[in-house]
Amino acid sequence: MTEKATPRGDGSPSGDLNEIIHGWEFDPTSETNNVRLVAAPDGSQRVQLRVRFGLLQLYADGAPETGGESILDEINRELADYRARKGSDKDFSINTFRTAQASQEIMDYYQRRVCFFLLADYRRAMRDAEHNLDLLRLLKKYSVDGRTVDGHDRYRPFVLMDRARAAAMIAMEQDDFDRAMAEIDEAVGAIEAFYREAGHEEFISKSNEIDVLRSLKADLRREYCIPMTKLEHIESLKEEQERAIAREDYEKAARIRDEIHEIEEHGRTEERGVS
Repeated sequence: MTEKATPRGDGSPSGDLNEIIHGWEFDPTSETNNVRLVAAPDGSQRVQLRVRFGLLQLYADGAPETGGESILDEINRELADYRARKGSDKDFSINTFRTAQASQEIMDYYQRRVCFFLLADYRRAMRDAEHNLDLLRLLKKYSVDGRTVDGHDRYRPFVLMDRARAAAMIAMEQDDFDRAMAEIDEAVGAIEAFYREAGHEEFISKSNEIDVLRSLKADLRREYCIPMTKLEHIESLKEEQERAIAREDYEKAARIRDEIHEIEEHGRTEERGVS
């Protein structure tokens, strides 16, 4: 629910924050109670985050600080202009100052994304996650400040996770259960690819982001009684088989192997029947 911002009687904003946050106490036990969406007098919306000594306010749409054009928009325009003049993006670069601006924007969009999750506004949360993924891609390719870029890019699995969480919840709202599962699987694959490309394949099994996504998938399956696909069933059995082998329970591992073979053979039979 969107609240109306209350200006002073003369139409101008008050200089005292207490007039704005009166009746809205900081709640140390619930993050959700510390976030709200308000309507400004011009009809636009603001996200307000209650903190101990006051509040933070961000535009709900556009750049969080101004509601206007973002740094990502500006860089994309500069890149398009450069390509139009030069015929390609060869030698295009994002300088240190522009990288610093983009770095701050990544943090601003992250903060707003957190608020949107608390407000269950999954469309805006997904939009802001995609914004940061796009900005990270541009910085990775063109920025002269590799150290700053690497500092942000290492959080790409977290942003991929957030985007998938939001996309899955949007799909669930639309009763599109298959798409919800696919969004999660795609993000897990992207996170795994990120670690492989970085030469850290060993991090895949330790990834908290992958664990969160798989837990979300399992929770949604239980809550909405979504059956596993054939491929997911086989993958689940293979994982169980690996655990049995690790325990040297070869009899169980053999039974699982036979079950996997039976499922795969049944699938091939069905395909031949369809064809």
